[in-house]
Amino acid sequence: MDVAFVVDRTKSVRPENFKLVKGFLLEICDALSIGPNATHTGFVLFAKSPNVLNTFADSQYYSSESVHHLIQNIPENLGSRTFIDRALKAANNSLFTDEGGDRPDFPNVLILLTDGKTNPDSEPFSGIISSLKVRMPIIAVCHR
Repeated sequence: MDVAFVVDRTKSVRPENFKLVKGFLLEICDALSIGPNATHTGFVLFAKSPNVLNTFADSQYYSSESVHHLIQNIPENLGSRTFIDRALKAANNSLFTDEGGDRPDFPNVLILLTDGKTNPDSEPFSGIISSLKVRMPIIAVCHR
């Protein structure tokens, strides 16, 4: 499968909890069979703006070891203002595309990890989610 991890890195998460999130990501990825013909992962960190760390097309992340290293090296500096809409759009436009390495014969999964509500200036989820459903049958949201 192609798994996108969309991770909240706002100050409301707090540094000690962000370390726990990174540990949680390591545990999830340890349970996946990551490889060239197996699971591909992509990571999007977000606060006010999204930051795509890697795409499904980045072949240097086709091993558990390389994904582990990527997660361990995620900076622990936290931003302000939560814009979940922008993060979901970034995942949709950067990962779930041919250029992003999306594979049509593999299921798509998006896992959103956040501790709070999106900014009031965000676009409504109804429009964003409906555009994601075309490509992704599963959307998991972990919320405090």
